[in-house]
Amino acid sequence: MERPPGRRRLNAPLPGRRERKKLAARAAILDASTRLFAGKGFEQTRIEAIARDADVGIGTVYNHFATKADILAAILSVDIGEVVGGTRTIVERGGPDAAEMVSSAVRVLLDVMERRSRTLWRDLIGHALLDGGNLGDAYRRAETVLLGVVRAGIERLHANGCIAARFHSDEGTQIAFALAKNGIYRYVFNDDVAPDDVVTDLRAQLRVTAPPPKPARSVR
Repeated sequence: MERPPGRRRLNAPLPGRRERKKLAARAAILDASTRLFAGKGFEQTRIEAIARDADVGIGTVYNHFATKADILAAILSVDIGEVVGGTRTIVERGGPDAAEMVSSAVRVLLDVMERRSRTLWRDLIGHALLDGGNLGDAYRRAETVLLGVVRAGIERLHANGCIAARFHSDEGTQIAFALAKNGIYRYVFNDDVAPDDVVTDLRAQLRVTAPPPKPARSVR
């Protein structure tokens, strides 16, 4: 019998006092970093300021994160974990067509992104594209995971006959992902673009590029 999600096994040991303190310190560092990166910008935020805002020692910050970029990577990982859970639910539920499914998945992503400032996302994306360390790796993993979610959705729609046969799975995945990514970048780098704008435009684009199959003509 499977254990319900989120339930701890009865015989699983609770974290000790030291482990709880470490987890609390890590959470405080991430919260402080998120606030400071959003308010001051990534480059202008010093580790000393993060430690002061989190009410921990500088050494404690370095015990958890070797660099500021590693902190950004951790912030990204937390958000991506939530996004993947939400988008997989959408894929498993299915949808009438690619436009509805992909735009709904992007809406989940944007809802998570809205909790943080666009300044933070700009810094995160900009540094991730140039970073060869943990942040760059985390960003590339996030893209790979999200691409996989889109691919699974497109394949499901193909299997159910909800996409025109000419729109092959591989081609459809790449086109849908590219359009979704472009919409997300518009949101991040343009303060005048709202999440609803991105979702509406994406849905319209996908209805043209990934149309549902035409109904068969009746023979008279």
